[in-house]
Amino acid sequence: MKNSEVLALKDKLLNPKRGDNYDTWFYLDGWRLCEITVGNKRATVKAKHSRQKPVTYNRKEFEKQLNTLYWYAARCDASRVEYNQTGNYKRKKGWERDYA
Repeated sequence: MKNSEVLALKDKLLNPKRGDNYDTWFYLDGWRLCEITVGNKRATVKAKHSRQKPVTYNRKEFEKQLNTLYWYAARCDASRVEYNQTGNYKRKKGWERDYA
């Protein structure tokens, strides 16, 4: 999974709108590049390079999944940045403000 690609889609992940259609990394039996389509009541996730059937989510459940995906990528990126600066993986206090 590429954290920078996920973080670049911040607006679409934290605020999904009806009619959004984009590709990002998503966890479907492992991290896969997926095509995500958001509808009015449902959202579908289809793996790009797999014969797996599309997975349908309830809209509210899917918003929670996307929120979790974004904050996971943000935590990993904050730890990586801190390690590059100090050599320690512990994130600094208030790291969430940089990603909110």
